[in-house]
Amino acid sequence: RRLQGVNGRLQREIDMNETLLHQMLPPKVAADLSAGRTVPFEAFDHVTLFFSDVQGFTHIAASVAPGEVINFLNVLYSVMDYCVSLIPIYKVETIGDC
Repeated sequence: RRLQGVNGRLQREIDMNETLLHQMLPPKVAADLSAGRTVPFEAFDHVTLFFSDVQGFTHIAASVAPGEVINFLNVLYSVMDYCVSLIPIYKVETIGDC
């Protein structure tokens, strides 16, 4: 029974790692890594990285109603998703609060 509990916790950790892997990497790379395969090197002539941050988000979120925060984020990410859909791009999302 104790071993079953350990195995269950281990499987949950493995599942969480797989989920994170597939959220952070392109599907082909994540699949190769999950299968234990070496991911081949790829070179790109032109690469653009875009990082964004909502400055003061913690203060904003604390000073308005929860519904307003949700509406703000919905508009913001809807616009960003639309822009991303116009060009071939791989989008990585992370959430952090500093």
